This record gives sequence, structure tokens and C-alpha cells, in this order.
Amino acid sequence: MFIGWDFLVGFPCAFPLTFLALRADLKRQRIGIVAGGTLLEFAAFFWSWQGFFLWQNMNHGG
Repeated sequence: MFIGWDFLVGFPCAFPLTFLALRADLKRQRIGIVAGGTLLEFAAFFWSWQGFFLWQNMNHGG
């Protein structure tokens, strides 16, 4: 069941980029900047979660 909680690692990693994307949206910046920030934020969330999962499996033998 430990795999079910690994996604929580992504939230602190993605927070700074989420804040920047929200700030760009509130300042009514171009849609490309907002969309790019949102895409980077999701990538940081997803890949930090996957990286933690892989690191955890390599260090604990499977």
C-alpha cells in the first residue's frame, strides 16, 4: 500500500512553479506563459513523484 502515498512528494516540489503560474494568470499575462507555467508545474509534480518512487525501490530492494 505504500505506493498509494508516494504522490504526496510531488506537491512540495511543484509548489513554487504553481505559485508562479497562478501569479502570471492573476496578472493577466499571455496565455502561453500561463500554459507553459502550468505544464512545467505538472511536470515537476509528476516526475518528482516518479523519481522518489524509483529511488525508494532502488534503496529498499524492490
